[in-house]
Amino acid sequence: MIICILAGGEGSRLWPISTPDNPKQIIKLNNSNSLIQNTYSLLKKVSKSIYIVSEESHYKKILKSIDGLSKKNMIVEPCRRGTTNCLLLAAKYISEQLKGKSDGERILFIHADHIFDNQKEFVKSINQLKKIKDKSTIVIGGRKPTYPGTKYGYVETKKGENGLYKVVKFVEKPDQKTADLLFSKPNYFWNEGFVSTSITSLVQSFQKYNPAVHENWIELEATSFLKIKNVYKKLPSSSIEKSLLEKADNVLLLPISFGWTDLGTYNSLCDSFDKNNNYNGGQNIFELDNTKTFIYNATNIKIAALGLKNLVVALTPDGLLVMDKEKEELVPEILKQITKKDNEK
Repeated sequence: MIICILAGGEGSRLWPISTPDNPKQIIKLNNSNSLIQNTYSLLKKVSKSIYIVSEESHYKKILKSIDGLSKKNMIVEPCRRGTTNCLLLAAKYISEQLKGKSDGERILFIHADHIFDNQKEFVKSINQLKKIKDKSTIVIGGRKPTYPGTKYGYVETKKGENGLYKVVKFVEKPDQKTADLLFSKPNYFWNEGFVSTSITSLVQSFQKYNPAVHENWIELEATSFLKIKNVYKKLPSSSIEKSLLEKADNVLLLPISFGWTDLGTYNSLCDSFDKNNNYNGGQNIFELDNTKTFIYNATNIKIAALGLKNLVVALTPDGLLVMDKEKEELVPEILKQITKKDNEK
């Protein structure tokens, strides 16, 4: 099985810790290694054939940070155009690298910024993908909800074969009333976020379920990588969920038992440590009598924090964020204001 790690996001919801030039996947957030280093090390237990897709502005940093990673296993995305085009670009590159000999082999597309609470169970579940004989299917991972959360995407399923479930429909981040209802139904799963299929199946599925995107594939396939940027930047941005998974009828769900966290927001980052306690990361932090507060300092400036509750304080050379955790959805909005101001200079 081939592994393809998606590491092209800019992590705008974690500003100023994460920036377009220094995104979250290459920052050491939850241990002595970066997210991409942790993900790569874990997936080496599953496959020796690992590729990483990274946006042009930071692919050199990723390549340099991972011991043993060959430059030929780095796929450079010219600009950000959503997961649909990212997967198509990766499919083109891998097919050309392997001279089409592995177009029918299953590929696991997985994000670099997810962490898992049981690595042994993770490896066991991923290895199950190797046993799926029908390479024409698209397989996603799903976990039974442990509470009626509103920050997860849900998947409705029906019984399938060989331990897999047939995907009926996707429900993206429901309101609390809907989440309560879905939680009570045994045939709903949380969408874990990985996608597994073959290059052949990916292309044929687009041809059948989304001909417009298949036209994009034809154009990409016919373009040399020396000229790919001019074509790629014109493609409409879209997610693989919207462009294919929600339309196709050949999508299966593999039930998983391990927990995972998508480190996409400050609350998810806090939860990955301990949401009930404080977290101090970086240096020069002095605090007293704080509750459920996240403090991160990547500068030589001293931070003294006293009597704070449920706050985020993040200081880097790019800026300072002070935020109530309940307002994390506003981070991209304030970043737009900052970016606009910077562009006016």
